[in-house]
Amino acid sequence: MREITFKNIQNIEKGQKNIFVSETLRAEGILCHSERRSVYIVKDKVRVEDPLNLEEEAEKLQQKQENYARQLFIRKKIDTLKHSKEFAYCLLGRFYVVVGEEIYTIAFKHTFKLSLTQILPEG
Repeated sequence: MREITFKNIQNIEKGQKNIFVSETLRAEGILCHSERRSVYIVKDKVRVEDPLNLEEEAEKLQQKQENYARQLFIRKKIDTLKHSKEFAYCLLGRFYVVVGEEIYTIAFKHTFKLSLTQILPEG
């Protein structure tokens, strides 16, 4: 049996987008559940004075926000009593998008969780 859930939530006023995908699969005595989530938030918007010097403007913006290095977190958990294993990672960072004469700073958070559980026979 396989179940898939997909959600795409967007809030234009707050400049947020949230994408969620969940999948559950039962096969050969194992329950596998995975979740993927991506969150994007518009943090800053800068109007470019001179569109011909776009690279220079982007470099200034990047130097101003240099302390936002990407971060990666990984977690693994094994539970021998419940016969389960879990793995999760989270990636945080920022990137820049140019639209017309404006540069947007987008903060993002990507997460992935995977759990494997052995289905024990009843009795």
